[in-house]
Order: sequence, then structure tokens, then C-alpha cells
Amino acid sequence: MPPAGEKNFGELAQTKKYVSPAQLEECLALQREEALTQILPKKIGVILLEKKYLTLDQHEELALLLHQTRFPAPLPGLLPERKLARGKTSTVFLAWDRKAKRWVAAKLFHRDQGGNAGRDQFLESHRLAADLRHLNLVRCYRSGVEQGIPYAVLEYVEGPTLQVCLQQARRFPAPRALQICLQLAHAVSYLHRHGLAHLDLKPENVLVAVDGVLKLTDLGLARKLGSRLPSHASSLIGTPCYLAPELSRPGAVVDARSDLYSLGIPLFQLVAGEVPFRGRPPAVL
Repeated sequence: MPPAGEKNFGELAQTKKYVSPAQLEECLALQREEALTQILPKKIGVILLEKKYLTLDQHEELALLLHQTRFPAPLPGLLPERKLARGKTSTVFLAWDRKAKRWVAAKLFHRDQGGNAGRDQFLESHRLAADLRHLNLVRCYRSGVEQGIPYAVLEYVEGPTLQVCLQQARRFPAPRALQICLQLAHAVSYLHRHGLAHLDLKPENVLVAVDGVLKLTDLGLARKLGSRLPSHASSLIGTPCYLAPELSRPGAVVDARSDLYSLGIPLFQLVAGEVPFRGRPPAVL
């Protein structure tokens, strides 16, 4: 039995005579078959498109009629499925990549956030990330700008963040905590060998895949080693309780050792159940 949303989509396509009953049943059968082996099977609309029973314009019309998820700006080759997360500067959507035939995470920068500096940093960090390949790093497939909105197409990881795991377990046995941080250390070491510092290491930016592999994500603040942070006082980057003290100074030089400091905070948190330092305002930390 297809989910209600799937049934409604298929029935609407049939009602509008875009597909025949036989075509719809064929695609629903393919979806049921895929659901036996895939954690996240294709949506019925995607299958209808792949079979060429629907055009892209027809798909978008049906999605709009059913009030399904839409991107702030159309992204070439991507069909939005649902919103995954919303942060201060960007929103992440689950989407189907029609050409690559895979689920991806589409990250769109908020048009009204960060000004030109924030926009340029988003584009530069994801441009640099596109050349990176590591088991413990979320891959960036491509990035660009559509209708004035910067975006990045990233590897989709099925699983919770490390922050969610911490909220559920409160703390971890020391051997498991070390195992987790060792995976993160491999990712950070790889970044450093390629001349980059992450600068935003925290449990919220670590995804735990269903096979137990950890994936470090969100390179939105990554910068080249040896570069300088913005010199204006309001430019504090990252999350204060995970941030190396030297990075709180405007114009600080980006150094690999700052990531090593930040990596130690999640290790402490995994074992102790809380971060080692707290304080408000951030300068107190």
C-alpha cells in the first residue's frame, strides 16, 4: 500500500490523464519492489519521470497542486522531496538527482543572510570541497548560483547527527567515544593535508550513517590554512563553546591547531555528557 502522499500524487496524475491506470500500476509495482532493498525508495513522481510517462512540467504542476516541497529557486536536474534542516544562513533539502539517479542533500543559502562576504564564503568553501574525497567527509558534488541564490549539492547520508545520538545516550563509554573521534580525526587530518581548516567541528555537524560510519559535514566556514579571518569585531565564526580561543580574535590567522582544540571538545562531551566550558556572552568563554 503506497503512502498517502504517493497515492494522491499518482491518482492526481491519472485524473488529469497524464498517465494511464496501467502506467501508474507499473510504477507503483516498481516502487514496491525497490522498497524491499532500499532504505529510501524513489518517489512515484520520480519513477513516472524516469519511465517518461510524465514530463518535468507535469511533475512540477502536480507537486504544486499537492503543496509539496519547492526550492526557493529551481535547481537544474533536482526534484525537491522535503526539508531536512534549516540553519541561520542556509536550508537543506532532500532531493532526487535525475541525472545521477540518487538522493542528494541540496543546500541553499538564504538570500538575506551574510551579505556579500557570507555569500562568497559559502561559494568558496563548497568550491574547495568539490575536490575532496574521503570516507569520513560528506562529498560535495557541485555548487553554483541559481536566480541569485548560492547552492551546493551534497552527498545525502541516511542517519541522525551525533548531536541527536548524544541527546539519546547522554554519554558514551570511553572506547566508543575514542572510536568516534578517531573517525573525525581522520577527516580533519585529510582536510589539513589539503590545506583546509574546518573551523566548525561540533556534534551537529557529524552525521552517523546506518552502517556506523561517521561523516563530517558543513564546510561552510572552512578556510585555507594560513589565511586570515575577517578583521571586523562582529565576525565571530563557529559555535563559541567549540571554538578555539584564538579564533575569537578578529583577523586571526587560520591554523590547523585550532581544529585540534575543537576536536577535543566533542571527545570530552561524549564521555562527560556536557561541554567543558560554558558562558554568556561568548567572550566569557
